[in-house]
Amino acid sequence: MAKTNAQRQAEYRARRRRDGVRTRLNIEVSLVAHFALERLAHHHGLTQRQMLERLITAPMTPCARHSMPTPSSVISIRRHHEHHLYP
Repeated sequence: MAKTNAQRQAEYRARRRRDGVRTRLNIEVSLVAHFALERLAHHHGLTQRQMLERLITAPMTPCARHSMPTPSSVISIRRHHEHHLYP
């Protein structure tokens, strides 16, 4: 009998955990945090996963501090997204 997509995905994730390659992180974040991560990733030419890994594992350098979004830039990005989602 053929496996469902959910079964194949569960097996894939189990293999990844068993092999010690990755673990799954399933969280909800605020829209502000989401847009900030999206903006940072795009700015650095990375995926959101890559950006999050760098932010978590990299030491905080003066250069990194300057690339962190300010509250006003996050609000501006949010308005931009809302305008395109709900014109």
